[in-house]
Amino acid sequence: MKRKHSLFSDLSLTQQLVGIILIFVTVFLSFFFVYLNKNINNFVRVEMEGVLGNAQEGVVENYKREDTGMFLESNNDFNISHKIWTKEAQYQTQSFRYLSSDVRNQINLITQQLLTQKKDFAFFEVSDADQQYLIAILNDADQEITVVSTLSNAYRQEFKSRLISNILNAIFAIVFILFAIMLIWVTSIIHSLGKIQDYIDKVSGGKQAELNLSRQDEIGQVGEALVSMNKEILRQEGVKEELIQNISHDLKTPIATIKSYGESIKDGIYPYDTLEKSVDVIIEHANRLEQKVYSLLLLNRMEYLVSTSEDKTIDLKAVLEKTLLSVRVVRPEINIITQLESSIFKGEEESWRVVCENILDNAFRYAKTYIKITLTQDYLSFENDGIPLTSEVIETMFKAYEKGSDGGFGMGLSIVHRVVEAYGYDVYAENTQDGVIVKINKTT
Repeated sequence: MKRKHSLFSDLSLTQQLVGIILIFVTVFLSFFFVYLNKNINNFVRVEMEGVLGNAQEGVVENYKREDTGMFLESNNDFNISHKIWTKEAQYQTQSFRYLSSDVRNQINLITQQLLTQKKDFAFFEVSDADQQYLIAILNDADQEITVVSTLSNAYRQEFKSRLISNILNAIFAIVFILFAIMLIWVTSIIHSLGKIQDYIDKVSGGKQAELNLSRQDEIGQVGEALVSMNKEILRQEGVKEELIQNISHDLKTPIATIKSYGESIKDGIYPYDTLEKSVDVIIEHANRLEQKVYSLLLLNRMEYLVSTSEDKTIDLKAVLEKTLLSVRVVRPEINIITQLESSIFKGEEESWRVVCENILDNAFRYAKTYIKITLTQDYLSFENDGIPLTSEVIETMFKAYEKGSDGGFGMGLSIVHRVVEAYGYDVYAENTQDGVIVKINKTT
């Protein structure tokens, strides 16, 4: 089964379409000749009964108007033969006389049985060596007339052939129209897929490319997704290049300082007045390098921590309380206001502690007099009375290496964004009447 599926999927869309049409036609025709043929025979038989019945009713109606043999001749259909018994006489069409004696004997016998049983109508078939006939017998007691009508099997077969021919013509017309519509549809799909393939080839080759499909269906959505993905890849490449440049710049300055100060001390020269002050400069820049490396490692480690703690939950109130114990000493003059409720968040303690420490570190850097922390069942917020943010800063502050006016390495809030988003929450910043608020919405 898998092999057959593989063979089918290896075909082009046009070949698959042709194959589906051929399978459909084959199955339908098989169904038509095996199942519908029987129903068609029943339908033809009913129609022939109606033809004979209508012819007999015409004979009876004309008999009411005249009692000569002209009423029979005026209703004579070349395909139908009539024989009529009245109380005065018997009449028959010329074609009835041409019936074989065996057929006429069968008709007379059945007619007598019908009259004996006092039945009004009978429909049956008789045959001889060469031909088969449909026979209808109508006994009109009111008019005291009995009409026997015969219809040759040749007429029935001709009617059936015309019916089947019309049905098949209709089927083939429908199949042709369906095939044409599906061919146009598949062609449009192939054309769109060709554009997508050409777009991918150009993008893979590093060339500029545009993709305009003018479609609103799934293929159009795929095209839009590819364009968006390409834009995001280009943006990430730009961020990566900028990241490398920023890392190089941030590492270059302290390394150069440490190197030059070390060489100067080795030569007995103290660049910053005394040996102790010069060594302090080296230690300060070493600490900056250490913090830089720690931030880079932490940024990468967060992805692992988040991926391994998706099913864990914590009470964020306890995490905040532990965090505040360690950060209050950063700026003792800042008043920290807390309104904390017990609230369960997805994730593990270390990831959320890093989030809280980074947001508080940023708040301590800009706050003037207070920081207000609020934790409810729906959100966590950090508010301070620092300087308002510009719209450009609000849009970029959670991106890596986006520094504020008094920022550090520009990775703290990037780590916050990565952790919060990975757990399925939203984080954003906005200006308030007194300053700035950073808010993490628990419900998304």
